[in-house]
Amino acid sequence: MVEMGAVELERVLVDALAPTADAVLIDRPDWVQLTTPSLPHPNRNGVFLARLTPETADARIAEVRREHDSRDAGMRWIVGPSSSPNDLSARLERGGIPLLATALGMHMHVPVPARVRSLPAGVELRAVGAEDCSTFANINARAWERGPSFRAECEAFMTRAIVHGDGSLRAWLLYRDDALIGTANLCLLPGLGYFQGAAIMREHRRQGLYQALVDHRLGVLRALGIEHAVVWADESTSAGVCRRAGFVAKCRAAFHELPVPS
Repeated sequence: MVEMGAVELERVLVDALAPTADAVLIDRPDWVQLTTPSLPHPNRNGVFLARLTPETADARIAEVRREHDSRDAGMRWIVGPSSSPNDLSARLERGGIPLLATALGMHMHVPVPARVRSLPAGVELRAVGAEDCSTFANINARAWERGPSFRAECEAFMTRAIVHGDGSLRAWLLYRDDALIGTANLCLLPGLGYFQGAAIMREHRRQGLYQALVDHRLGVLRALGIEHAVVWADESTSAGVCRRAGFVAKCRAAFHELPVPS
């Protein structure tokens, strides 16, 4: 792998899915969709690539929406640079699948040598083990300011990845003065590390802690001999920190999400 562009960054979102045993992944050049009958959460159900025409787009959106509604499942629909038509995001909103956020697909070559910055005084990162999955889910949901469905899906995902997985997911709990204040994930894919998520409690933000999580994961990649780091960073929050850390934006995507019916 020499360089990463928009196509490769879009693909990372699919390659990092880790489908469950009952999941169905349709993976075609014009359509990528994950359906998980046993799990209703948007993280487990969604469209990751859609190349549609203006004539067929609205009907396809309605069809996908009906299918998820019929089984009381939420869903995510990602509109990246390879999606079409150009107004697909607006069509999704008109179809009742609201915009959650826009994010930048970003890449950097892992620095050699990796930057080594000391954590702020009183701050500690602890690797997540099998006994920490519930704790991770609790603080992750609080830091992302999401509800019980998100927390439950997070715990199930972490249990599959940490307890029963192949070691491709690394995760950490962030402490300050022994108080748990945040989380970070790193997904190891062939030739690259995907910064799959990091979250810090609102009252501890803007204090350099997200940068510390970025630096720590870069150090892990360097120790493993992995050259490429990628992230999908929220334009309104983490993208600025990632850019200052050395990530370069390659593309933009709109993340739409239909929550699980309450």
